Amino acid sequence: MPKRIVVVEDDPLISELVKEILAPLYEVHVAMDGDSGLEAIRRVVPDLAVVDIKLPRMHGFELCQVVRGDARLKGVRILIVSAKSYLSDIKTAAEVGVNGYLVKPFEPKDLREKVREILGAPVG
Repeated sequence: MPKRIVVVEDDPLISELVKEILAPLYEVHVAMDGDSGLEAIRRVVPDLAVVDIKLPRMHGFELCQVVRGDARLKGVRILIVSAKSYLSDIKTAAEVGVNGYLVKPFEPKDLREKVREILGAPVG
């Protein structure tokens, strides 16, 4: 059974790109804002959540904090994918317990490698 990923990204082009890159190897679900992202993460309980920082309806870091505070979601790994490359953002991401950080724009192979690094080799 493929590992499950929830992508929380408000830019439809980027969310579609991420889905296109990861769908051949993983089961991918997409949410377009922080609230629906949290809802999807609670529903799917994915192996990985790929989260943008700047999201409508709930900031990405807040979403990460809520996920980290929910015992049922303790096994969910989090990858931040953001255009924000400031050291302060990377530091805040580490403080809220993310497992990786990838700066946009990225190459498809960089996303695949980062996901593989966090999840291990895909099954199937």
